[in-house]
Amino acid sequence: MSTFEIFTIKRDNIDAKALKKAADIIKKGGLVAFPTETVYGIAADYYNQNAISKLSKIKNRPTNKPFSIQIPQKDYIKEFNCLISFLGKRLIEKFWPGPLTLIFDSSDGKKGFRIPNDKIALLFLKEIGGPIVAPSANISGQPAPKTAQEVIKQLKDNVDAVIDAGKTDLGIESTVVDLTVYPYEIIRQGAVSQQDIEGLLIKKILFVCTGNSCRSVMAEYLMRHLFEKQNKKIEVSSAGTSSFSCIGPTENTIKTMSEMDIDVTNHASKSINENLIKDADLILVMQKFHKEYIIDTYPEAKEKTFLLSKFPEQEYDGLETNADIKDPVGMEHNFYREIRNIIEKHIERIGKIL
Repeated sequence: MSTFEIFTIKRDNIDAKALKKAADIIKKGGLVAFPTETVYGIAADYYNQNAISKLSKIKNRPTNKPFSIQIPQKDYIKEFNCLISFLGKRLIEKFWPGPLTLIFDSSDGKKGFRIPNDKIALLFLKEIGGPIVAPSANISGQPAPKTAQEVIKQLKDNVDAVIDAGKTDLGIESTVVDLTVYPYEIIRQGAVSQQDIEGLLIKKILFVCTGNSCRSVMAEYLMRHLFEKQNKKIEVSSAGTSSFSCIGPTENTIKTMSEMDIDVTNHASKSINENLIKDADLILVMQKFHKEYIIDTYPEAKEKTFLLSKFPEQEYDGLETNADIKDPVGMEHNFYREIRNIIEKHIERIGKIL
């Protein structure tokens, strides 16, 4: 006789009481098989080591091989103190909720996260009120189940409950992407294609100031220098909102950059134009009015245009006085050096998350 419960839930008439009972089993250290849009998974409380050990035994999986984590909403990832690259942010924005598991460096080592795009799964997670580990509901090496009946056939009474909501929508596991390596590594190919991921890579960066003779020149060459050291294949260029074509850098720009053994003497200024905006995957500007100019002139660039000092945040407090990187034109060499150092600090910070 079966010793586990089966909660049959219809998607068009969700039984909230049944979901609460299933969630209570998780909170008490039990295991529950549940549907996602990909395949059925087994849920265990992330913070209950006994439950996770039991899950490892059922899955016939080494205890040192961590399970992926499912969360009900993006904010939950903050408690893990993850280093999230800009590609990671773009993938989250495009594919969460969805069939994509992303691996980040956290304060406690590498961890994989996903938000399922299934109404019952999300309601179940919200009822639990915290993160769960949720591998596919199969014995390692066996097919991932698409129905509750397939779960029961493989696991029998090794779980405490099964939420039966019929066949899963996709029937294929999530794609697993490791973002702790540059630019990324697909650990498991699943519902999200490599082409989908490639389309979100940053391949071209455009720096913008006013005259394209000092700040954006410094930023372009500092970023190029950093990418060469990091062996990152990202194109970098710069332009100005009010520059004349083919004007060289200011004398103080040349002098300031030469102090770092970076030669900018061959740089030729250029003005912002539609082609530059269209080709850039990321646009980093020096002052708020540069961002406003670009968005007013090229509305399609709104989502990829950021203040250099605030990247990767889109929003900022308008009262902040340190958001703008000041224009050194007409100032003494020491002021140029000060501006270069500020830009360098931001370039180094950004280099860690691209």
